[in-house]
Amino acid sequence: MSYHFSVTDVVPKETYTFILRGLSGQGKLYNAGLRPVYKTFPGENKWKIVEYNNIPGNLNWRTEVDGFYLKFTHIFESKSQTVHFAFTYPFSYQESIK
Repeated sequence: MSYHFSVTDVVPKETYTFILRGLSGQGKLYNAGLRPVYKTFPGENKWKIVEYNNIPGNLNWRTEVDGFYLKFTHIFESKSQTVHFAFTYPFSYQESIK
C-alpha cells in the first residue's frame, strides 16, 4: 500500500476531502500513529504531517471488505500551488543511498 498523488488548480480556502479505498493491510500502520504527509510547491521544501497542520483530527481509517479505507481533508492556500500527498515520507534516490 503506497500512494503518492498531486492536486492542482483548486479553489483557495476550500476544504477538500480525499477518500482512498481498496488499499492493502499496511494501512493498519495508521493505528500505530502513522499519518499521511503533504508537501506544497512552491513553498517550504519540507514534508508535513497531514493531521497536525491545517486539518487537525480529521483523519479516518478502517478496514472494509475490499481492503483498507482512508479519508482525510485538506484546505488549500492558493490556486497556483501544487500539493503532493504521500503514504509516508518519500525519499529520493540520492537520500536512499546515503
